[in-house]
Amino acid sequence: MNANNNNNTMKLLLIEDEMDISELCVASIYEHIKNIKIYTASNAHDAYRMARKERFTAVWTDYSMPKILGTEFILALRGLPNYSNIPVLLFTGYVDEAKKNCNFQNNVYFVSKDEGLDNAVKVLMSILVNHTEKSSSDDQKTIQDLLQHFSGSTTHIMQIMCDIENIIPQKINVQENLTTLDIEIVSALPISINEIPYHFYLAFPKKTFISAIERLLQKKFKKIVYDYAEACSELISIIFGHVKTKICDKVILSSSQPNLYVGKKLFLPDKKNKIYSVDFHSSIGEFAIGIMPINK
Repeated sequence: MNANNNNNTMKLLLIEDEMDISELCVASIYEHIKNIKIYTASNAHDAYRMARKERFTAVWTDYSMPKILGTEFILALRGLPNYSNIPVLLFTGYVDEAKKNCNFQNNVYFVSKDEGLDNAVKVLMSILVNHTEKSSSDDQKTIQDLLQHFSGSTTHIMQIMCDIENIIPQKINVQENLTTLDIEIVSALPISINEIPYHFYLAFPKKTFISAIERLLQKKFKKIVYDYAEACSELISIIFGHVKTKICDKVILSSSQPNLYVGKKLFLPDKKNKIYSVDFHSSIGEFAIGIMPINK
């Protein structure tokens, strides 16, 4: 069964201190669930270090383990970024004790080893389907909410830096290309939203960009010159910084160096994901911003 409708590989962290049981669990999961990669650990300490480095879709753990109980591991895991609500399946012979010690944690599922491995795998399949659908919906909402912040900051920065009047953002579009505008310059900034990779881009038609850059640099231009085109990357970095300052306590945001593209009929080539974009009308012409998920 394919438990992932988005065709992205899910990552499962499996913690089991008995090697033979671990191998049986891994074999059974791979037999029944496609598009999944299993990472194994024999103790909670190793598992915790792995969780700090990888972003897992779900966790499968035993309860009775050396040095630390499975429920104690869950409490520690919940303190990591992006793990506050990760689904956890406890496959154990001590279900009653585990439930008592789990401190009413959300999104934790208990399966007794007496019920059998096949039943545990069925529960995992259900968990992954539900979590994947919910995660997809949550990700879409996060992108759209964040794009609203980027829209406000873009308006503010373009008004201040380029002295543009009457900047009016349009509604958010969901489409396959950057925009319907005749774009000739794009700065694409690789960003991370809650440790998930995206591109945030700022895009201009030639006429709009030349007008904006003339106001920014106080010089006249007849065409897009690459040296001056880099100002597009400076603008997108400033916009990103403005947004990050405003919402630093709500979303974990990071970025790297922006990429600059100059030419006609530009588009972002990843057709596997929809692009969330906002077009702007202004006194000097139209331009656009957008966020595009990146498939790993």
